Amino acid sequence: MTDFQPPITDSDPEADNLTAILEMIESGSSAVDELIEALHQQTEDLHDIVALTILGEMGDKRAFDPLLKALKHEFVDVRRSAAAALGYLKDTRAVPELIALLYDADSQVRGSAVQALGQLGDERAVEALVLRLWDADSWVRQSAAQALGRLRSIAAVDTLIAALRDEAAWVRQSAAIALGDIRDVRATNPLIKALHDTSSNVRSAAAEGLALLGDPRAAEALVSALTDEHMGVRKAAYSALKTLGEV
Repeated sequence: MTDFQPPITDSDPEADNLTAILEMIESGSSAVDELIEALHQQTEDLHDIVALTILGEMGDKRAFDPLLKALKHEFVDVRRSAAAALGYLKDTRAVPELIALLYDADSQVRGSAVQALGQLGDERAVEALVLRLWDADSWVRQSAAQALGRLRSIAAVDTLIAALRDEAAWVRQSAAIALGDIRDVRATNPLIKALHDTSSNVRSAAAEGLALLGDPRAAEALVSALTDEHMGVRKAAYSALKTLGEV
């Protein structure tokens, strides 16, 4: 009886590339030079895409220029990853180029650019982000609502109120949260109406938004929400009433 021998298989090029990247990171900051070199390769393999993201997460400013150049790369995944990495770098010099990327033909690229602009927190992006609340892709619209909430721009309030009527529940939910974060009492009545949304997640977000606004006009509606069929909504309403000093 012979010992069992595992079958011999060809190595996985993508796995090998990922292993090489991880080994470079472990070797220290000098690995960034090798990662930057990967940006100059006109391929769409895992090595380039992962390298782009890692450059941003490492926070090395030497990555900024090649990442900015990569926003114009012919491959979608490279543009998307470059946008995400620039968000991690927190360098506001990227704002104009990221705003331009909001008009990319690919929705994943647009969404990554939206999220990066939200991370950068630069007011110059507000007008362009407001327009993305009307994007054809619901993920881009949701990301825009989240980004505007992070920016806390009063200029976005009216469009975020309109987004409470979006066809996608996750967009309505993000709009409700963003309105709470901005803390403009113009959102009080729209958020009160959102307590009756068909989605329990939206109703919970509306209650949380009303808590952040701190407007006593919401108390009666929040008391009614204590009888909501979903426990999460009831909890959010109770918490909001506590914040308002009503319980």
